[in-house]
Amino acid sequence: MQDNKQLSHNSKSSKLQAFHPLAKKYGGDINKNELEALAKSIKEKGQDHPIIVHEGKIIDGIQRYRACLRAKIEPRFEPYDVKRYGGTEKDIEAFIIIQNIQRRHDSKRKRAFIRELLKADPTASNRKIAEAAKVDKNTVANQRRQMESTGEIPQLQKTTGKDGKTRTTTPKPPDKPPSPPAAPATIPSKVVEQPDGSVDVLPDLESTGALLLEAAQAFIENPEASAAQAHTLTELLPRLQQALFDLTAAAIAQAPAITTH
Repeated sequence: MQDNKQLSHNSKSSKLQAFHPLAKKYGGDINKNELEALAKSIKEKGQDHPIIVHEGKIIDGIQRYRACLRAKIEPRFEPYDVKRYGGTEKDIEAFIIIQNIQRRHDSKRKRAFIRELLKADPTASNRKIAEAAKVDKNTVANQRRQMESTGEIPQLQKTTGKDGKTRTTTPKPPDKPPSPPAAPATIPSKVVEQPDGSVDVLPDLESTGALLLEAAQAFIENPEASAAQAHTLTELLPRLQQALFDLTAAAIAQAPAITTH
């Protein structure tokens, strides 16, 4: 608990301090009852978090400052850490947004602040923004994709991480369409004219054997890249067995009867 100091009329804090425009933009606003409750809490328990000031302007803690004045408590200030957070306007904006994100429990408002961070610095990596905002990097990635698709931020080939290193972004490749099912393998056939003048279509065992040999050889040489050859083997072998059975049965049927004496 912080020791409270009563606000004197001679104190510099008794006069309203200037607010940074970005702090006013992102700092939100609270109604009279909420301000009264915050003032009462500070008066009873002390000011938990300092009010951050940079170049004579409050950049974080506007509501705490107002509550301190209402409670007639001397506000506790701390200077903005330029070495830690950076001194550019973009750095200050990011700091203000992040401080407000960390105090928000509403996921909708958190997403809104993440979008503001992305607008402020689209070159910052998803991981960098996620760590600063205390959210999952996939949450940032989703917001980035939405904003890129609507043109709110540019699509960048490179982003900068927390370590200051620039990395190439690798968008997820589109899912490959499923491969069409392989066509069923067929047994080569040939037309054979019988002595009685009839015509039969019979399996071409020579061509089938050559096809099986080619598929088997390719599969042996490179099994991983020869799914088609494996499919051919699987399809042809039982068909070849059936063709041999049919050919044998036809040959037996056409053979002259053997008579015994």
